[in-house]
Amino acid sequence: MNIMNARERKEFLQKYFIKLEKWREYDLVLLQNGNGEAMAAEAKMEELQVQLAKMRDEYEQWLPVVPLSRCPFSGEAVDYCIDLLGLDGLWWNYDAPVRRTEDLPPTYFALDGAVTLQGSIDAAPFLCKPGAGVPGVLPRLLNQEEIQAVISSFPIGDHQGYAIFYFAEDAPADMVRVNTWGTRLYTFSDQENIVRWGEFDLNINDYDFELGKWIEAGKLHWIKPGDESLTLVSSAEDCPYIGLKGNRELQRIERGEVWSGDSY
Repeated sequence: MNIMNARERKEFLQKYFIKLEKWREYDLVLLQNGNGEAMAAEAKMEELQVQLAKMRDEYEQWLPVVPLSRCPFSGEAVDYCIDLLGLDGLWWNYDAPVRRTEDLPPTYFALDGAVTLQGSIDAAPFLCKPGAGVPGVLPRLLNQEEIQAVISSFPIGDHQGYAIFYFAEDAPADMVRVNTWGTRLYTFSDQENIVRWGEFDLNINDYDFELGKWIEAGKLHWIKPGDESLTLVSSAEDCPYIGLKGNRELQRIERGEVWSGDSY
């Protein structure tokens, strides 16, 4: 599935979720019933597993690569594979995200983000953790001399999304990063180009939503909404990300229900 518009994507996800729910029903039968029913349920589950795996592969191949950011050190543009048509996409599944591996600049350090929820809430049978309702930065990272960040914005379905990329020059190899936006872990390549992984769950107290001082300090840059050239701006004057009104708590979404809290 190389090309899929918004309607086709919605239909595709509906079919996927129906199969997923049916798989879960058979899994419950397998746990609760005797051998006869369990054997039949197991056979159905195996059949559905194959179908679901194939659909995840199709979705992964469909995911568009979007120009999202730019490194403030090298000037290299960052193209990132992401589903911007809604938070119901499998890209946003916190526990089992469907994403493609990216060819990122060597200065890439971490990706965090925020989403201002607007309009109807995307209903999907998985947990989505899109971040706070307005963008904030992580002082633990920006206080490191080697690290700077860039904020950009874009629609995600009916909602307003914000990506906060962190870039580093010669960051210490043992520096703890943060879980990649919307997922439960982060990955990185070590000095021997071996892919490693780690976990760091964020608390709302890890954030600073007062962005102006970080911009003026040269630690935070921003890209004007809709600017396809990804031009970095390093002045707080006229910055559209300063003083945004919205939910300053970490948000969770599951089956169309939203709740917030201080931590994940």
